Amino acid sequence: MPEPDPAPEPDPVPESATGQSQSQGPNQPEVIPPPPATSPPPKPVMSKGGPVRTLELVRAKFDKLLEINAFRQTFYADVFFEFKIVGGALDEDLIREGDGPMSQHFPKDTLRPSARWYLNQFDFSNSVHHTVHQDTVAQVRGEDIYLRYRAFGEFAEQLELENFPFDCQELTVKLIVHTVIGGIVGVEITAPGYVDEYSGPKGIRAIPRNMYKLQDALKKEPQSLSHFDIFKVDTFHLHNVWTMCNKVYGHIEVHAHEFPQLAMTCLVRRKPDFYMHNVVITMIVLELMMLAAFAIEGATTEGEAGRISLALTLVLTCGIYRQTNAQFSPPVACLTLLDEYMLVSSLIIGGSVLVHAILALESRCYGSTEWEPFLIALLFLSCLGQHVYIVLWRVMPAAEEARALGFTDVVMPLGLTEDSNKKRISLVGLFSTAKFLSRVGPHDKAKPALDSFKSQKTVKVYSSEKGAYTYVNLEDSGAGATTA
Repeated sequence: MPEPDPAPEPDPVPESATGQSQSQGPNQPEVIPPPPATSPPPKPVMSKGGPVRTLELVRAKFDKLLEINAFRQTFYADVFFEFKIVGGALDEDLIREGDGPMSQHFPKDTLRPSARWYLNQFDFSNSVHHTVHQDTVAQVRGEDIYLRYRAFGEFAEQLELENFPFDCQELTVKLIVHTVIGGIVGVEITAPGYVDEYSGPKGIRAIPRNMYKLQDALKKEPQSLSHFDIFKVDTFHLHNVWTMCNKVYGHIEVHAHEFPQLAMTCLVRRKPDFYMHNVVITMIVLELMMLAAFAIEGATTEGEAGRISLALTLVLTCGIYRQTNAQFSPPVACLTLLDEYMLVSSLIIGGSVLVHAILALESRCYGSTEWEPFLIALLFLSCLGQHVYIVLWRVMPAAEEARALGFTDVVMPLGLTEDSNKKRISLVGLFSTAKFLSRVGPHDKAKPALDSFKSQKTVKVYSSEKGAYTYVNLEDSGAGATTA
């Protein structure tokens, strides 16, 4: 008879289940083993040592300057900018997408976008609205990458109209790159051929990101580019209304304490002929008619009534004329030069009504008109003093300001000869201290700049032929220049 199979032995209980090992007694504390080790997920490479991208400005221009709207405080322009990344074609990250238009692709693995992504970060800080042209592309030429950016839009500009219609305006387009200074994808804008301690033998700049900080960028003054012949205006459609300066200015600064910004400024001056013919001459005629009212015999009641009636008619005519011309004047919260002229003329013409009333009372009460010659002389001197004040204290300073800014088609200011003025005008956009035109509004510094021209004997001028700064003597036109 066969023997029965032995009963299976029970499986040994693992130590982790009982919490005790064979060597541990029942009174020893329980030992909990550590959880199994798991590897953390891989982190993306942050490229902390990645260099800051350097955009070297090649050229910038106003392709078209179409309209200046004083009511909206804007102007319309078609602008073009071209930058170069020296040695960019040797960087695999910059050329990963090749040539082409703007791109929104941002690589999360390397955090180093292509050149087309940087082109997509261009914008305008003072744009009301703008449209980017189709020829906005990134191109590889040899070892460099060129970024071409063209746009048409309406740009906001705070027009300074105190001297209207003898005003000068600076029309500025501010191009910014939406990459925070000191960020992961830092960008800097430099002048053509800029070289420093971070530049390589071929001009390739590689700035470590930890060396390019926002605090250091804010401490630097705006870099003037006025001595570079890279700014211009191709087409100016407003020659019948405005006069354009033959110099376009530019400077590099920090926008909103965050982004690099390139500003391009074109100076224009209004032609006042329309307002001189349609406003000033008409007001002069009204003032002469006011004085002609004294030709009416005022000894009789009919004569007094005729004088007062003519004066009131002139006052009403002047008021209606001012209201009609208000549509041609910019709606600003200050008195422009034209508003001030018309207001003074209206007050003088209105004052003639009071003069005729005084003469009528004198004739009735005292039976004489002894005050009439003095009052006529008072009105005449008021008219004469008004025009002397407007010409000497308003028009001439505006002309000097325009001349200091570089406009050569202005009436010669008092005290300046033609030869010395031409020489100073030829240097106004070139000497080194002219950076005030790009840092602040030219209207605030035009008068001190003109005084500095008169006081300085020599100025520092950048010579594009010699590629260096030279010192030019303003007093001696025949003196040679000394290279710095």
